[in-house]
Amino acid sequence: MEDVCSIVFLSFDILFLHFYILLFVFLKLPKYNNSIFKFLTFFGILGFVISLPIYWYGDFKLKQNGYINCYKKSISAPQKYAKNEKLCD
Repeated sequence: MEDVCSIVFLSFDILFLHFYILLFVFLKLPKYNNSIFKFLTFFGILGFVISLPIYWYGDFKLKQNGYINCYKKSISAPQKYAKNEKLCD
């Protein structure tokens, strides 16, 4: 038991040093932080703008083909379409 305690006690310093180095490396701000942020923001807004017309087009086409919207039990539930109201369950 003494050997295990001494190994744990002596290895604490090495483990602490490794965790400190990892923390320092991962929390350091990247060199191109602003350009990466602008790039990701642009693609986020572009994705949002493109997704709305695609959703509206899909909804229009499904309703045009005779599908109906099923009742959503919660706001976060996905949109369901069915040909018959009995299939909505």
